[in-house]
Amino acid sequence: MRSVLFVMVLSGVMMACGGSKSTTTQKARIPNCETIEVDMEKGTIEGFALSKDPLSFKAQFPCHTRDTTFTCGTMQIYREHGFAFLPAKDALILYDNFRGRPSAPAISLGTQEASKYYGEPVRTFTEDGKRVQVYAREYGSLILIFNDRDKAEQVQLHSTGPEDVRPCL
Repeated sequence: MRSVLFVMVLSGVMMACGGSKSTTTQKARIPNCETIEVDMEKGTIEGFALSKDPLSFKAQFPCHTRDTTFTCGTMQIYREHGFAFLPAKDALILYDNFRGRPSAPAISLGTQEASKYYGEPVRTFTEDGKRVQVYAREYGSLILIFNDRDKAEQVQLHSTGPEDVRPCL
């Protein structure tokens, strides 16, 4: 009888404090992060161009994990959602754990499959042991970075043209 009463009291306290609402509230604080759409042809994320300023980008995507400085500049990292933003380079990186929806397949494509979706690369080279393919786009460049199994493990969208762009590895 005491254990039943305890459970009833505990349930009432949790309901009064919003116990079961905490998950919903937490998800409500991070809008757009679970279902982010990236347009690979237009170079946009949720309709926003890559040239978005850092504070506006963080405001739009508040699921931000941390800022880190790499050799290619400061990066706003969204670790749990598999992407990063490089404001100084007007670039977006999608990692192999990207949870959003790209407008065309990219992650895990082989080099031959990538050509079917994106045409022939303007540049192909190896950097830090990774095969890199650069595709020209109206917004700049789409870069696919392949692992040793010939599968794309990272996608980068840059506002810089394909002749001058350098991937951030």
